[in-house]
Formats: sequence, structure tokens, C-alpha cells
Amino acid sequence: MDAEKSLGAYLTDHMAGSVLATDLTKRGATQNDGPLAQFFTDLSREIEIDRRTLNTVAEKLGVEASPLKEAGAVVAERLSRFKIDERMTGSPELSLLLELELLYLGIQGKHALWRALGAVSDPRLAEFDFDKLSLRAQEQLSAVEERRLAVAVDALSSRTPATSSGTAVTGSGSGR
Repeated sequence: MDAEKSLGAYLTDHMAGSVLATDLTKRGATQNDGPLAQFFTDLSREIEIDRRTLNTVAEKLGVEASPLKEAGAVVAERLSRFKIDERMTGSPELSLLLELELLYLGIQGKHALWRALGAVSDPRLAEFDFDKLSLRAQEQLSAVEERRLAVAVDALSSRTPATSSGTAVTGSGSGR
């Protein structure tokens, strides 16, 4: 496979992943309340900005989104709802932990994407600040990790939930 086709395949994979991340954060925002809902709302907004940036990168490189890959991402997100639903896990805290880990992995992939694109010497990419994009992904990773660890305490230990830190699992509808 030549470099242009490889780059196209790489970008369309990440574009599809961004669909999954956007859907997952929007769902987190609607299924929770308080600080946790705000966290997901803010993260969703940032991920949507990154998604638009990725689409612009793809346009500059003449890469079109793959409807098949994006449909696959939507299906994967819908299946993840079943797998990590509290009715399957038996715990809203464990479900939230799994959702946060899935988001963490997706953001880690985005971080790797920005770093890889920053390493590519392609004049069509000169207008993009991949170092800044990579830094934002690292900030998102840190924020998700902070929440993930607080939820892990609630989900995996017999310690009292971290309600005083504002990271407690609360919610409407889903029991979170």
C-alpha cells in the first residue's frame, strides 16, 4: 500500500473513532447529573472540536470519511451500551468505570494520531499545530484519568464513595 493510501486508511480509522467518542461523551452527559454531567458535557465539546479539526486535516489531504467505518463505530458504540450497561455489570459505578476507560483509550489513540501527524513532513499539514493538539489530548487524558481513578475506588473497593471530592457517581435514569 502506498503512503497516500496508508494515510487515508489511518485517518478514516481515527475519524470513525471520533464518532464513537463523541457519542459516548454525549451519552455520559445525558445519563448523569451534577459535576459528572458537566465533565462529560465539557469533554464532549472538546472532542467535537478535535473531530472537526481531524475532518479538516483529512480534507487538506484529500481524504474522505468512510461511511462504512463510521457506521461500524456507531454500531460499536451501541454494542458498548449493552456490554457496559449497569444491568449487565451489576453496578452503575463499574459501568461508569468501563465507560471512562473506553474514553481514555480513545483519547490515547487521538494523542497518538496528533503525534504521528506532527512527525510527518507534509506541507499540506503545515497550518496545524499538532503539538498543541497533542497537549490538549494529554490534558483530556489527565482529566479522564482523575475521574476514572475516583470511580475505581467507588466501583472496586469497599471504601466509602468519594462524594466529598465532587466525583461521586450520581445520575438520573441510570442510577449514576
